[in-house]
Amino acid sequence: MDKDSGAMTVFFSLLLISFLLILNVCVEGIYAWKAKGAFALQQEMTGEYALACYHKELWEQFHLLAIDGRYYKKMESSLKTNWTRNGNPPLTKLLVKRGDALTNTEVLKHEIREYMKYKETTDILKRLSNALKGVEDESNSKKYGEAIGKVKSQEDKDVKEAMKQSTKEYEQVKDPREGLSKLLSGNLLKLVLPSDHSLSKKSISIVYGTKGKETFHGINFFSPKSVEETMKENKKSKASTNISTEGLSVAYAREVFSTAIDPQRDAGIRYEMEYLIGGKNRDDQNLEVVVKKLLLIRFCLNYGYLIKDAGKNAQAEAMAAAIAGPASAVPGVVSGIRLLLLAAWSYGEAILDVKGLLAGKKIALSKNNATWSLSLKNLGKLSGTAKTVKNGIGYKEYLELLLLLQTNKEEKYKRMMDMISLRIQEKQKDFTLTDSLFSFTLQFEEKVSALLMGNGYDFSAVRIFSY
Repeated sequence: MDKDSGAMTVFFSLLLISFLLILNVCVEGIYAWKAKGAFALQQEMTGEYALACYHKELWEQFHLLAIDGRYYKKMESSLKTNWTRNGNPPLTKLLVKRGDALTNTEVLKHEIREYMKYKETTDILKRLSNALKGVEDESNSKKYGEAIGKVKSQEDKDVKEAMKQSTKEYEQVKDPREGLSKLLSGNLLKLVLPSDHSLSKKSISIVYGTKGKETFHGINFFSPKSVEETMKENKKSKASTNISTEGLSVAYAREVFSTAIDPQRDAGIRYEMEYLIGGKNRDDQNLEVVVKKLLLIRFCLNYGYLIKDAGKNAQAEAMAAAIAGPASAVPGVVSGIRLLLLAAWSYGEAILDVKGLLAGKKIALSKNNATWSLSLKNLGKLSGTAKTVKNGIGYKEYLELLLLLQTNKEEKYKRMMDMISLRIQEKQKDFTLTDSLFSFTLQFEEKVSALLMGNGYDFSAVRIFSY
């Protein structure tokens, strides 16, 4: 009996020890699992804490989220302090690695789209489509240019000979093209800007974008070839095909960047959206690029209407006959001068259109007799005012159109980077977009002491965080 009792005692002792060992392993396992979970949770909290240190001005002015470059310089020590603040064991290692900065065009596109998706995107794209309606088909610039290129003009030899036969008593009509050409030989911006507009000539530091190299040819309304070449510059628009991919970015640019018709900013570049189009290193140069592009569009649209208007064609025909004098007997001369007069008239109307746009008016996309502003007799002195219409499109809509017409879609994003940098640098001189991080990688290593047995646990993890 004693022998059996001793055996039972040993058995239960071993059973108890086994139970305690299993219990110990279970408790230690739960402890390790909990420590690992706390380690993972703290990683997330640390990353979120870093993301909360975004650049305030970038968000307020441009609705872009990025790590403040000033914070990035002290990010490692800050995150280590934040880690232990919540009672966690100190990290044995924390490495911060740079991710994508806002200088990555794909990142900038993503941020813009994320912001714009909270807008009424359907209305935005519909507005852009309406603004473009008619631009692609209405101008027929190539067809009109080729027609003008075939006509005779006062430069032709047979016309000059006919002019010599004119009697001294013949009093030639004052050709309004002369007055228009004289006006165009002066300061173009002075011709179209409102009298109270203070022209900015501030310089632009081009860092991310490519300097614009686009040039424009002058137009000679006495030369069919010159008019033909100008019309051919107005290449067929493909803007509507870009609306689905670039429409929201263009609408974003309109919302956050200043233009020539916005209230003047106290400091910095004033024609920001114009820079996105022109890419020149001075405010006035970018505005001039935009004006010349708008003149070209309006010129071709106006000519498309004028060539079909019987009444205005009759006026131009009568003036052409008076200008030609005895040379009107030469076949095709009057018709040629008429077409060149119509071209000059269309360009004069375009100048009034652009002047109206810069004054904040909305101009009819396609003109008719009611919305036409310039009379032929006033062409030489450009006296008149553009007629505004309720359903017309304004200056900012035209800027959106010009951005949609850009062949290099990436360029506007790079130029946006320049404008963003320059504006932030007005208050923060050391700001750079390369230090403004959209994403970053954190490498964690932590050693946790064991609860009951063992040498402890080594945890490690690599996490990528982004906005």
